[in-house]
Amino acid sequence: MTSTPTLALAAVYRRKVAASLARVWENVFDWEHLAHLHDGSFAACDLIERGAWGWRVALTPQPSRDAQIIEMRADRAAGRYVSTTIEGRGAGSEIRVALAPREPHVTDVTVEFHVPEHRADRLAALGCGTRMRR
Repeated sequence: MTSTPTLALAAVYRRKVAASLARVWENVFDWEHLAHLHDGSFAACDLIERGAWGWRVALTPQPSRDAQIIEMRADRAAGRYVSTTIEGRGAGSEIRVALAPREPHVTDVTVEFHVPEHRADRLAALGCGTRMRR
């Protein structure tokens, strides 16, 4: 995965997931779960394209507004994937995720939120607003 110099790091989220690395990868490639896992954020999720590289979907935010186009590209060998907002709100933002097996059924997950913003006050506000479900 390559770095985009126009993006700035807004926040980092780390946690241990009670699932094997194989199960986590299965979940990453399951684009259909997005609207259910993040039901407070998305009303619908429609597949545009998928392959061994990842997937591209149209997400309709909750409450219903203009759709976002999100692409997930995986590098399984490196234990990384990147979700990029291609179109819509947050266009240009990237969520970069690193996965590392800790135990047979525990995976370390590091999530970095990169945004096209460079003002320190805005980055701090965006970082404080970044939340993920446990």
